[in-house]
Amino acid sequence: MRVVDYGYDILDGFVIPVGGGAATVYPGHPALSWKDNGENYTYGNNCPIVSVKSKDYDGKSTKLLTYLGRYGEIYETDGTTVVKSQETNGDFIDYTFIQENIKVDDMNGKNITTLHHKSSGGDMTAPSIQMLRFVQLPESGGNDNRLISDRITGNGELEFVAGDMQYHHDKTNASMRYYECKPVSKVEVAYAKHGTDTWNELQAIEVPEYYFMPGFGHFYKASLSTVASDGEWFDLKIKLTDASGNTQTQTLMPAVFIKSCNTGIGFTRVNREGTICYKNGIIRTEHPAQIIICTIDGKIAKHTYGTSLETNALAKGVYVIKAITANGESATLKIVL
Repeated sequence: MRVVDYGYDILDGFVIPVGGGAATVYPGHPALSWKDNGENYTYGNNCPIVSVKSKDYDGKSTKLLTYLGRYGEIYETDGTTVVKSQETNGDFIDYTFIQENIKVDDMNGKNITTLHHKSSGGDMTAPSIQMLRFVQLPESGGNDNRLISDRITGNGELEFVAGDMQYHHDKTNASMRYYECKPVSKVEVAYAKHGTDTWNELQAIEVPEYYFMPGFGHFYKASLSTVASDGEWFDLKIKLTDASGNTQTQTLMPAVFIKSCNTGIGFTRVNREGTICYKNGIIRTEHPAQIIICTIDGKIAKHTYGTSLETNALAKGVYVIKAITANGESATLKIVL
């Protein structure tokens, strides 16, 4: 089954084509849609981004907030529990949105988003992140068997889409109310160990062939290979700036767990007793973990987040099981079916 990521609007807003027309949902963004092979994905166990839908026209300015998880799932209650504040800053207005209704495993999470945009004039809209996810890359390379996960073991990357979404209003025809995506002049990405304030730059590059409208905009990715970690959670900060000096900054705490991206250690604790075991067609872990079943050539055959994973549907052969818990305990196990 293919899971279509079309955004989150259904009849208006970010699903109206540029220039106006009927709402477009299918087939969604080709680079963000993904295959569901019948695995058990855990929705909501992550620190979401917020997509800010600004409607700035005729001197009016409104902002609709939608919090989105790694698979595009909507955090519906977060729109009502967010704490908002604003203040005038010269010719600009500064907005702050703080969302603390977040749990990542047993950790309290937080998203702090700030907007800094002109209070009047022709461009009162700050750029916006529209979707963000982390991807576990297969050991064999290539784009097959890429796993969406904010628990990276080995090689991974950050992917996100963003744009300077300018709203076009029509007083009489809803199908002519659409967003045009203008360029983002500057994109800054940084990471820090969770709970600290020592930020390190991540080099984000744009992938022009993945630009997509309506609803998404410019596609960016950043390799996590420069993050040295033997198993820690990290916070993430992204700042977008447009040509008028309007900015959006989002800080996700925590954002991603990374183990062995460039230490060369890999899975060092092999088959620790009580950490991972296989019996009667079921893989079990002592604590909740990202469980990944790989073929002998490194392709992901099945995965889940939890304490167990069945192997009954797999073809006969040799497989390598990888498991990593939120506190960094990890293991590998080779099995023959």
